[in-house]
Amino acid sequence: MNNIIWSIKYKMGYQLKWAAWSLLSYVLIMFLLYYGLVKFSLINTGSGSFSYRLFVFVIVNFAWTMRFREDFNFLLTLSNTRSDIFKALTGVAFIFSAVFSILIVLEHLIVDRLNLIFQFDNINDPFHFLAPYATDHLFWQFAFFLMLSCCVSLVGLLLGSLFYRWGKRFTLFFWLFVAAIPTVFLPLLAWVLYHRGQLIQTITALGNFLRNFSLPVSAGFLLLLTIVFYLAAVLNIRKLPQQ
Repeated sequence: MNNIIWSIKYKMGYQLKWAAWSLLSYVLIMFLLYYGLVKFSLINTGSGSFSYRLFVFVIVNFAWTMRFREDFNFLLTLSNTRSDIFKALTGVAFIFSAVFSILIVLEHLIVDRLNLIFQFDNINDPFHFLAPYATDHLFWQFAFFLMLSCCVSLVGLLLGSLFYRWGKRFTLFFWLFVAAIPTVFLPLLAWVLYHRGQLIQTITALGNFLRNFSLPVSAGFLLLLTIVFYLAAVLNIRKLPQQ
């Protein structure tokens, strides 16, 4: 247990510094940006609004969990078992998921309040119309982003351990496949749908889904996915060879 607590403190230490600097930079940039936009009347009640951006920290948490090789090798040299390392890494991922989810909800409240004060109409901000932000049930918004962050964090941890196990060729193949999705697969799909006369209907259906999906159901579905990725990561890490 002491090894797990120390490992959590070690990883929390440097990630807290990254998170603090990232959040400070974000707040400063957003303040200067919106101050300039409002000061010079580039946005007003008829042209735009403040918008939500902290949801991207879900992706940041995903990226941190993929920093697996360095953490695994270092913690393994300190006589930690693979089980201890896994518990520490997942513990930190869950902690940051909770912290970021709270900040996302707080940003929602602050941004909506500022838009009300300035009487902005939110007409240029599509995120105001997506279900996670359109709801007044802040608990379910928190639960949704918590499960989303936990899920993608476990995906990152699983991928990081797979990259560690299978090496650079697997890593290169995976990222080439990911890069091919927006550059090859999606354009081909759009081309096929366009020639079938189904492109507009598909985009409309996707937009309706993003606006209307149920947060409790989505949070429950993400919880199930989190459990699946958790078990997959456990099976991969517990017999991971040291490199």
